[in-house]
Amino acid sequence: PFGGTTAKTDGFGNFVFEDVEAGSYTISALPAGAALEEEVDVELAEGEQRSADLVFDGATLKGRVVDKDSGFGAPGVSLTVAEVEAESGGMFGELASTIGGQANVEVAFVTTGGGGSSGMSMTLAGGPASKVRTDSQGWFELKYLKPGIYNIEALGGGYIPGEIGPIKVEDGQMLDDVTLELRKGAVVTGRVISGETGQPMGQVPVQLRSISADGTEMMEFTDDEGSYRFEGLEPGEYTVSAMGSGFMAAPMAEEPVTVQAGENRSVDLLAETQDG
Repeated sequence: PFGGTTAKTDGFGNFVFEDVEAGSYTISALPAGAALEEEVDVELAEGEQRSADLVFDGATLKGRVVDKDSGFGAPGVSLTVAEVEAESGGMFGELASTIGGQANVEVAFVTTGGGGSSGMSMTLAGGPASKVRTDSQGWFELKYLKPGIYNIEALGGGYIPGEIGPIKVEDGQMLDDVTLELRKGAVVTGRVISGETGQPMGQVPVQLRSISADGTEMMEFTDDEGSYRFEGLEPGEYTVSAMGSGFMAAPMAEEPVTVQAGENRSVDLLAETQDG
């Protein structure tokens, strides 16, 4: 459940796991640029030597993430591919069969932090997925997609999260005209300062919560200089809190903040030491 044993492939794609105990195992791999993880189950008897191949093939999605206001490419945006379990027929099925990668919608969803890491694996929509970042010009490439219907979610780079899909993918297809348009979000930065010493407080959890009904919530830790940063925010009203230690502890400091589209706001928090 925590990643298991790892091995790296050589120049020919070969890998070896040695001194493995008898039992049931799952071998998985996620090469650079792969849209989804590939895996195979293996039953291993005591003293047995087994061979298991992981084959990567399928369609490729190529495209660009662009700033909706300027039209320039959006660098550093993490793209997540998730397979959609579409029912046959109905409005959704008809849309999925005709979309061809051209639908473009903007959505807001709950996030637990900005940014993201390239190559990070996770579980979304019932299956493993990967995050691939856009390059300096906003271009991306997602490889080895099996036939199916997918959504692509975009997060990070200071942009308001967005999504495109559903996109229907055929076997061996090359889709090279996928475009996602994102708007720059607001940014809230600041420092947590000790009310007792006047010094910055590092490694303090800072929470940002939306006062509106969408329930957006983010959590970051201050750096060694006591600084924090939240980006990619929708316009609206928020509360920024320096959280106290301990379960259900009251915040050490809390301030409201209202941001406009693309605005940068600075909010310093003066933390009062909690007794007990």
